[in-house]
This record gives sequence, C-alpha cells and structure tokens, in this order.
Amino acid sequence: MDTRPFFDLLVSVLLGFSGLMGLLAVASPRLFTIVSSKNSGWVDSARFFDFLDRRIDIDQFALDRPRAFGTLVLASVAVLAYWYGTR
Repeated sequence: MDTRPFFDLLVSVLLGFSGLMGLLAVASPRLFTIVSSKNSGWVDSARFFDFLDRRIDIDQFALDRPRAFGTLVLASVAVLAYWYGTR
C-alpha cells in the first residue's frame, strides 16, 4: 500500500494551517490572542510519559510577541514548503 498520497495531503494541510495561523499572528495580534486562548489545551500524558508533562512555556512568548511569532511561523512554513516542494 502506497502511503505517499496521504502523506502529501497531510503535509500540505498542516503547512497550510500553520501558514494561516502565522498570517493571523502577523496581521491581527489581538485576534491571534483570542483564537489561541480559545483553542489552547493541555493533554495529560502521565500514564505514558512522565517527562512530557513538563511544560515549555512557548505560549507566553507567542502571546507577548505575536508578530515575531507569526513571522517565525511564516518563515518556517516557507522553508518547509520549499524543501517539500523541491524534493
């Protein structure tokens, strides 16, 4: 079974979603803060991996500097899309 078409679709959707969130953070930091506050959540993984329960506070960086965060996301998406598109 060839999983390449599924992988291509998955990568495209994830890159598109990440790009949209990056654009939102750059264009409207206030709206980005609202969207990220509504959709943030923490998954308890204590049963499987205790070391994953240590929280890395990237949320505070993203909410304090949404334009810088959005620019980093857009740059990452551009690099990944270029790399993925030229393979």
